[in-house]
Amino acid sequence: FRPEGDLGGFASWMDANDTFYGATSIMTTWVGNHDIPRSIHFALDNPIWYDPWAGGKELAWNNKPGLPGQVSAFERMALGFAVIYTLPGVPLVYYGDEIGLPGAGDPDNRRMMRFDGWSEAEAQTKEIVEKLTELRRNRLSLIYGDTEILHVNDQTLAIARSYFGELTVVVFNKGGEEQTVRLHLPERFLGQDLRAQFGASLEGSYKEWSVTLPPNSFELLTN
Repeated sequence: FRPEGDLGGFASWMDANDTFYGATSIMTTWVGNHDIPRSIHFALDNPIWYDPWAGGKELAWNNKPGLPGQVSAFERMALGFAVIYTLPGVPLVYYGDEIGLPGAGDPDNRRMMRFDGWSEAEAQTKEIVEKLTELRRNRLSLIYGDTEILHVNDQTLAIARSYFGELTVVVFNKGGEEQTVRLHLPERFLGQDLRAQFGASLEGSYKEWSVTLPPNSFELLTN
C-alpha cells in the first residue's frame, strides 16, 4: 500500500503466502511492531525509509521524526489496518499505530503512548480501527470465511469473505484518484442486498454492483 506499490502484486503475494503456510495455519498479521520504525513513516508520499529492517536507527537518538502532516499517510495506515482486519489471520496492533504514532528505529519506536491531544487525522484513524475491530468481532466471515478475489488491478482490489450465508466484500483503492470498482457477486449470493459500512457510494442490485471509493480508501460491503 505504499505509493509505488501495486495491488496486483499484493494479490499474488497473498495467494503464495497462503499456500506456503497451509490453509489450516493461524498466522498473525500486523502493520507494525517493535523491531522496525513506526509504520506511519512508511506511509508517507515520500517515505523516510524503504527498508523496514535496516532504516531508522540513525534517527533513533537524534533528529527524531515528528508527527507527519500528510493526511494521505494516515489514510494509507487505515488501508493497512483494513487489510489485517479483513484477510485471513489474527490481526495484531502494535500500541500507538492505531493513531499513527511517530518514531524512528529502536528505541524511538517505543515512545510513550499519547491518550489525548490527538490531531484530527490521528483521531480519525483511531475511529476507523475501532470500527474495524467491531466488524471483525461480529462477522464470522472475517474470522473463518473463505477468501475469493473478485477484482484486481494495480490500484484497486476487491475480495469476498464468506461463511455459510454471511458475505463481506472488501474493496481497496490505493490510488491517488477516485475509483469506481464494478463487482460480480459469487453465484450463491445473487440477489443479496449489500450495505456500505464506511459510507462509500454503492449502486446495484442482484448480481452487478459498483462502489466508488475516494483516493487511499477502502470499503466493507456486508449482507
